[in-house]
Amino acid sequence: YLSEKLPSMVWSAGETFYDFVKPENKKVLLCPPTYEWEMNRIGASAPPLRIDDKHWLLCFHGKQDDGVGYTQNFMVLRDRENDFPELIYHKDERLITVKEEWEMPGKFHIPCIFITGMVKQGNDLILAYGAGDERVGLMTLDYDELIQHIKDNGCKF
Repeated sequence: YLSEKLPSMVWSAGETFYDFVKPENKKVLLCPPTYEWEMNRIGASAPPLRIDDKHWLLCFHGKQDDGVGYTQNFMVLRDRENDFPELIYHKDERLITVKEEWEMPGKFHIPCIFITGMVKQGNDLILAYGAGDERVGLMTLDYDELIQHIKDNGCKF
């Protein structure tokens, strides 16, 4: 993945911030850009949320180009013993996109919706996000409905 220079998502771990730039620091590919809407950029958004004792929900962003901008989706990761979690679900869909007038680009001219935090409260998944690189919003998703959507689209856990 590093030789291709694609803006991929990688795992890495360190005891200090400076460990991440050391050449001997282990880096493992999590996910390269796979779909058109991720080709310019792909990356994690909010910290992952535990689904059960083996699985994590990870919100991530993709950017196709300056016209489409940044949009969001979800991945599912599964724990592995003595290793980084593995990716078991990544689909070609953009579940969260810029829609509201106040979310539209202003002075930065690129549509951008970027999840920065996720909290599960009862059956609500509350997402904090930046919009248009100028505003902040909160949205609520039905957690069970999201998990069922992921299962209906081929994720087995």
